[in-house]
Amino acid sequence: MAFVLGNNEFFALLIASFKAFSAEAFSPMLPCP
Repeated sequence: MAFVLGNNEFFALLIASFKAFSAEAFSPMLPCP
């Protein structure tokens, strides 16, 4: 793997992006922001 040293940063960024996307996508469906 070429990104073994950067896996933590990569996954942290991926999870952060997913959380931001899901928050924007599903916030109208949730009772709380």
